[in-house]
Amino acid sequence: MAGELPTKPEAAKSPTPKVFNCPSCGAGVLIRAQGLTVSVACRACGSVIDAANENYQVLSTAAKNLKIEPLIPLGQRGKLHGATWEVIGFMKRSDGSGAYTWSEYLLFNPLKGFRWLTEFDGHWNYVVQTKEKPGSETAVAAIGSDRSVAKALGKTYQLFHKGTAKVTFVVGEFYWRVKVDEKVDVEDYVAPPEILSCEKSKDEVVWSVGEYVAPDTVRTAFQIAKPMPVQTGVAPNQPSTISSVAPVIGKYWGTFIAIVIALQFFAMISAKNEEVYRGDFVYRVNDTEKQKVTPQFELKHGMTNVDFKLSSPVQNNWLEIEADLVNDQTGETYEFEQGVEYYSGSDSDGYWTEGSQVGHATLSAIPAGLYHLNIQATGPASNPWSTGVQPAEQGYSITVTRDVLTWGNFLWSLALLSIFPAFVWWRSRSFEQSRWSTSDFSPYWSQSEED
Repeated sequence: MAGELPTKPEAAKSPTPKVFNCPSCGAGVLIRAQGLTVSVACRACGSVIDAANENYQVLSTAAKNLKIEPLIPLGQRGKLHGATWEVIGFMKRSDGSGAYTWSEYLLFNPLKGFRWLTEFDGHWNYVVQTKEKPGSETAVAAIGSDRSVAKALGKTYQLFHKGTAKVTFVVGEFYWRVKVDEKVDVEDYVAPPEILSCEKSKDEVVWSVGEYVAPDTVRTAFQIAKPMPVQTGVAPNQPSTISSVAPVIGKYWGTFIAIVIALQFFAMISAKNEEVYRGDFVYRVNDTEKQKVTPQFELKHGMTNVDFKLSSPVQNNWLEIEADLVNDQTGETYEFEQGVEYYSGSDSDGYWTEGSQVGHATLSAIPAGLYHLNIQATGPASNPWSTGVQPAEQGYSITVTRDVLTWGNFLWSLALLSIFPAFVWWRSRSFEQSRWSTSDFSPYWSQSEED
């Protein structure tokens, strides 16, 4: 897309189309933007003709057997960005290696001048040259620099590609003397949905800004009946719907997380941690009184949670209790189980331990009232499959505390609140990794790059 947009007053007038015979093959050649077109490629033989010279000198001839039919025919009109455009030129270009090729359509409107419509791997861009030239503080960096970002038009663009673009086929008319095998150095910077491109030849440097256009928009605008090119991968400046909503979701997520943390902090400073009962017991295998009944204790100050701490100095052993918290006034019963186990020893890696001699069980929303506990303990000595010498008896204690700080609901709230934001983050990151997978300047680490 070398060359500059016309700035002369006559460029705003409606040019009169002109037809002449191709000096190479004699076929009729139509110039739609007369006075603005510098070169035109014959549709019949592909020769590029100097349209600015009245003698219509042939600038170059087309390669033999190279015939490409544009998806949008020359002369086709369509409405994009609020204006009607006519396709007057088409070219195919490739990168320096020839591995990547893309199509470029030159659009013309007598009042607005020239625009470009490009297609690569089924992705389309509507392109216009920038009026702002490199060199000012807000302009982009000069081509060939080591900068990884470019600032222009009030935005920051990230470097996506550096390389060479070569013309492989042309047809129609252009506002510069285009020819097959013409090469320019290119740089592309992206800030979806825009792409900022620089093309540098030995004569000039041209900057342009492209905006991603949905294929259906192009199809409808130019009434394309043929199948559209199949989309492959993610385009450098293709917008992501999920990436656009990610900041909003992140903002709400941060707000809710802050609320949950504030509530947990309030619970931390307001928890009473009031001990209402503590009792010591002994578990014996042959004890005829299997169930222990505690003295009555009172839970005051309304409904709250109640923590039951089981402690026992077990050593390479375990102990478990089944208990009922019984309301002496209503007869309502709340059941819970809790166990402790602790093992230690030495091996080739040194001393090791496993388990704990203390365990907690918490019941939520227990109303105030008078209560007692029915406790039944079991241990390994009552297990017929246990081995080794077991103690004849095992002491344990139970401590009852009301209104304690708990972390379970807090952690579950954090986890549940983070599920959807985490999914959005993952989808957004996956989309961006796909976008940058074809770039040599990807900000995302990959195993292939490490290798």
